[in-house]
Amino acid sequence: MTTAIQLRLERPEFNVEVALRLEGAVALVGRSGSGKSSIIRALAGLEPAARGSIPRLEVGYLGQRDGLFPHMTALDNVAFPLKATGVRKRHACASARESLAALGLSAAVDRRPGELSGGQRRRVALARALAPGRELYLLDEPFAGLDLDSATLAEKFIAERISGSDAPCLIAGHDVPRLRRICSSILRVERGRIAPTAHAINGSTEPLRVRAPVRALQSSGDMPWDCREGSR
Repeated sequence: MTTAIQLRLERPEFNVEVALRLEGAVALVGRSGSGKSSIIRALAGLEPAARGSIPRLEVGYLGQRDGLFPHMTALDNVAFPLKATGVRKRHACASARESLAALGLSAAVDRRPGELSGGQRRRVALARALAPGRELYLLDEPFAGLDLDSATLAEKFIAERISGSDAPCLIAGHDVPRLRRICSSILRVERGRIAPTAHAINGSTEPLRVRAPVRALQSSGDMPWDCREGSR
């Protein structure tokens, strides 16, 4: 099923106004401050002032800040969205281990965010955002702060996760070569709007298709479970 989105968000610098029909993997590129992150945040339900026709989707979201739960290990952070939606602990933790291994983080599964480098935290956050079973993936600057090797692992992980899912994915970023390899189309955002066709990098500027409630998972900070041996 295809769902159309009409989004309007007032900003001091300009108003963000876009029509989206998201299908598959689509990238948004543009200068810093052009409105890319505002679009991503609005679709993730993090912009209360956003207006328009925005569906409620089960979202996997990566913001510019990693947003990891500091009291949880890397493994527990990645398993969290799966457990929160009813996946049994054993399967959630197995999936989380697999994702962390794919991102070169096997040795970091039992470490908490405060024990990880910035690049490691970014990859943990990416693994959590791309948890299986979401209806929409939203990634804001997924390669920011990553060295070349880590960015290559992240690129491969994103591409494989997207190709194995029917959920659409919207990625905001600046690394056009990587985005070309991942996305079927790349559109430029200028002052809160999708640029005319002449300025698009790839694909068309017709409204993007969004398939599939926008809802961000939140933690109270008091989880009744974790992935350590003996936990419930």
